[in-house]
Amino acid sequence: PGSYVVFQDSASGPVVAEVAARKNTVVRLPAGTYRVRLRGRRHVKETTVELKHGATGRATQMETLPYGQSVRKGLVPRTVVPSLSLFGGVVGPLLPDISPIGVGGLALQLDFEPLAVAVGVRYGQSTAQNGALTMTQHQLGVDVSVIKVFDIPETPVGIGIGIRGGGDQIWQTYETSGTATARSQWAWRFGAFVRLEVAMHANVGLFADGGLDVSLVDRFDHTTGNTALEARITPFGVMGITFWF
Repeated sequence: PGSYVVFQDSASGPVVAEVAARKNTVVRLPAGTYRVRLRGRRHVKETTVELKHGATGRATQMETLPYGQSVRKGLVPRTVVPSLSLFGGVVGPLLPDISPIGVGGLALQLDFEPLAVAVGVRYGQSTAQNGALTMTQHQLGVDVSVIKVFDIPETPVGIGIGIRGGGDQIWQTYETSGTATARSQWAWRFGAFVRLEVAMHANVGLFADGGLDVSLVDRFDHTTGNTALEARITPFGVMGITFWF
């Protein structure tokens, strides 16, 4: 029992029936292929039925559409789906002679029909070494992102574009036989990225982001003892897993 929509051939085909079904409801249609969708309040289920002339097909083994897709396509009454993501990746170095930064973190995302908004926190670490000392750079940052995902019909795949902005608290510690004082500072950044999203289950998906940030950081000049604001372009790439609720 429930509210059904029947499409000819696929979910992108024309609607041939809308049914408020009871148990064992029968819909009479010409022979052919039909995509049957059951609409619930929180999720949507679909299946394909092949009808032969004079035979009866059953809408069984229905698959639940990914929660994110259901809201983005406006298929359910709920207007937002929250999700939690865990991710890890690599960010380009902010300063010369420092290795790329390995990062990991988590993000809370809200998927609406037109756009998704995410807030994330991350931690990263990189090192630099010369004959006199070894420096370890730590970064603790916050991101705010706005993402538009375009779902590919009849697949669990979505392709998105997004923009983000945020800041990092950076501190550097040293191992040296001489004297080196730990330093800390803030860096601000904004940028754009592309996303590939693959739903593995109704409420679990994988994603990969890649893009470029413009980072603003105070560069310290050891010869003069002065600092100056410097803009740097830093590439980044992350992969993660998303849990929709």
